[in-house]
Amino acid sequence: MVVDLIKELVSKIDSLNLVNTFNNAIDKKPLIISTTAYSDYAVEGFNLGAVDYLVKPIPFHRFLKSVIRAQ
Repeated sequence: MVVDLIKELVSKIDSLNLVNTFNNAIDKKPLIISTTAYSDYAVEGFNLGAVDYLVKPIPFHRFLKSVIRAQ
């Protein structure tokens, strides 16, 4: 599953709450690849269990490497 949270539609706080709610509601946790234009949110992404963190703009080879790692 791929979810792109658009900053104008979903605030950072709402995004974190959404991921926490989703993680608490299901038995099998999703693999999360966190992406943003701001590297200062990397720690928060990893705290939520992200397997990788990508800073936009994302080169395709870096995205592909991240997806392969998440499998």
